[in-house]
Amino acid sequence: MSKPAVTPLMEIGKRRTRIGVSYVREAIGEFYGTLILCFMCVGASAQYHIKNHDGYESQIVPVLGIILGIMIATVTTGGLSGAHINPAVTVSLAVAGEMSWLSVPGYVISQFLGAIVGSLLGWSLVHPILHNTFVGPLSNLTIMEVDMAQDLGIAGIFSPFRDGYTVGNGIATELVLTCFLITTLCAAVDSQSVFKPPKYLLSIIMPLVIAGFAFSHDMPSGTLLNPARDLGPRIAAWILGWDAKYVFKSTDWNGNEQHWWLVGLIGPMLGGVLGAFIYSFVIGPQVNLEHLDESNETHDKKRTEVLAAKPEGDWRSTVFVPKPQQAANGGYPNNNIPNPNGAYQQPQQPYGGGGYPNQAFNNKGNNNTTVK
Repeated sequence: MSKPAVTPLMEIGKRRTRIGVSYVREAIGEFYGTLILCFMCVGASAQYHIKNHDGYESQIVPVLGIILGIMIATVTTGGLSGAHINPAVTVSLAVAGEMSWLSVPGYVISQFLGAIVGSLLGWSLVHPILHNTFVGPLSNLTIMEVDMAQDLGIAGIFSPFRDGYTVGNGIATELVLTCFLITTLCAAVDSQSVFKPPKYLLSIIMPLVIAGFAFSHDMPSGTLLNPARDLGPRIAAWILGWDAKYVFKSTDWNGNEQHWWLVGLIGPMLGGVLGAFIYSFVIGPQVNLEHLDESNETHDKKRTEVLAAKPEGDWRSTVFVPKPQQAANGGYPNNNIPNPNGAYQQPQQPYGGGGYPNQAFNNKGNNNTTVK
């Protein structure tokens, strides 16, 4: 007795719970992908603060948390929404014409919501160890109260704070870095580029690009590059109990308060749009034109070789006619061949109408008689 066929659980889910509206599916993908990213970032930053408190300071831990979070989010949701997980990427791709503007609001809203939820989820897991490390297990104070009273910088696990730097310097840094990020991304998704990598490599290439920026230009702004990744966790910190003044502001070198949250919002958005324009009008056209020129040169070379091989007096030696479109079965319609004027004619049959060698045509047009 044969065993009944077993339907995999994922196949059942695809049949019964797949959402028919593409905008909703994309929103789910962006929400979940950004949730994973911010969950990883909060956890990695918490590890950094704990290790730093114990005397082991290393920038590698938070950077690894970011790039691994991007990799996980890309693999998980790349096939669903493209795994933008960044409003700057979404708007830039819309500017470059790689996606519809109708999808942008759903993407951006989902990214910010995912960032808030992911940050809260990450905090719920690291809160006990942070409380024991910085407050003490017997204290009745909250970690927010101790952090704001002693300025421990624990809120920095949600997003970087840069006292002593100006908002203008931070915005300029984010603008330049995000511009480079988007030009790299546009080159990677350009369908006409001869150097376009496979899609699955984007989950490795883009995190490494961000890691390079983090290791080289982290100090002025914290290498934010992502409005959802910066503003979403700040909102989560405010929800948890940190004062808005402590979460959204910083002080410059003169001690003046400034709205630091603008750095992670304005810089990446402007830089992303600038990067899309630079690639679309400066870099991209040159890459594509070079590719097309190479194709034309190859085509012209083959055309010259074909014409040179034709006997003198043949109409094809003076008029180049492209290869005619073949029928679905691989031959020409009704076994015809093209005329110089583009029409079709019946082929002349040698051997007294008996057919061709190895593939004969009888007088009725059948081609099932083989010459022996």
